[in-house]
Amino acid sequence: MVIFKLSGGTLDRKSKKNNNKMNLLIYVGIIVGGLATLFFILGSKDNDKKSKKKRWINKENVTGIILSIVATFLITYGSVISSEEDKEEIINTLQESIPFNKYNEINNKSFDGYSVNFVMNIRTADDKKRKYIIDICKDSTKNRISLYLDNNNNLVYRLIDDESEEHIIKIPRKIYSFQLNVWYFIYFDYGYSNDFSFMRLYINDKLVGDKFFKYNLNIPKTLETKDMFIATDINRRYFSKIALRSVMMIRKTLPERNIIQMMKFIAD
Repeated sequence: MVIFKLSGGTLDRKSKKNNNKMNLLIYVGIIVGGLATLFFILGSKDNDKKSKKKRWINKENVTGIILSIVATFLITYGSVISSEEDKEEIINTLQESIPFNKYNEINNKSFDGYSVNFVMNIRTADDKKRKYIIDICKDSTKNRISLYLDNNNNLVYRLIDDESEEHIIKIPRKIYSFQLNVWYFIYFDYGYSNDFSFMRLYINDKLVGDKFFKYNLNIPKTLETKDMFIATDINRRYFSKIALRSVMMIRKTLPERNIIQMMKFIAD
């Protein structure tokens, strides 16, 4: 079975690049702050020769004030980037592809959660806009399970958890390009246990994307088939021109062997 892992070195290179950017901003801010101090000193010496009325009105002090503002901005912005990078690093340590020691357990057992499967035929995908295939939710801001084609026709499986945080598996077109008017078996799920949860996406008999979390996403088991929107989103803003057959949603994930058996049964 071919498994496309969507995480890897690219994220590490990006993190390193942003970290260097953050350090550079802070260092430049410190240097600019030092220059501002120097201009204030020069301005103070010049002020001793002037009246009190004009004590702070000279080019050295004005330059010092401007440099102080610039230094404050650079250091503050650099610190914000640093805190965002720290947050991203923490999140990334908790999210990864399904690890080897959990792979057999997840793919050979059934877990509480949700699974959706159907057969899909895309009629057209020319529009440069998001095209929802399935949207399952009661609220567009949380506890939402969606599958759609983005503006560039990449296939996106997205979960929005109980805290309104997005978790995404994106399958670029260069990895899996859909042909128009061809039937495809699609299966995607979200499963959880006490100390972890996961997402999987299958196209035909291949696992094309997965994501593993070292915590429970806490999406409640309150979604029902009546909360499912087909070929559009909950707000009915984004539509797709597709045909779907044999749509099924259950509150369990399926072992991989059952997914493949179901695909073969539907294909026959």
